[in-house]
Amino acid sequence: MMSSKQFANVANDLQKANLGTAVKAPGMRSVVFIKKPPEEVTEALAANPDLCSLDRYTARYNLPVSKSVSLGVRHQLASMGLIPEKLLK
Repeated sequence: MMSSKQFANVANDLQKANLGTAVKAPGMRSVVFIKKPPEEVTEALAANPDLCSLDRYTARYNLPVSKSVSLGVRHQLASMGLIPEKLLK
């Protein structure tokens, strides 16, 4: 498991690479990192080839949201349009 400080550092690096954004929605106690859809990061990954390939990013993007993010928070993020409903599983 990643510490809060490690998470903040990784989230910051990914935001700088334009691959997503950290979000704390109203009523949430913790911050979650929302990855951009693969079709929105093609240029960012091309500019940062050491991060990962588009295929790997796409595969990881399509994984279900981590079980450490509660179902209520996942539904809230989906209702805000930040994650697709198919990732609520």
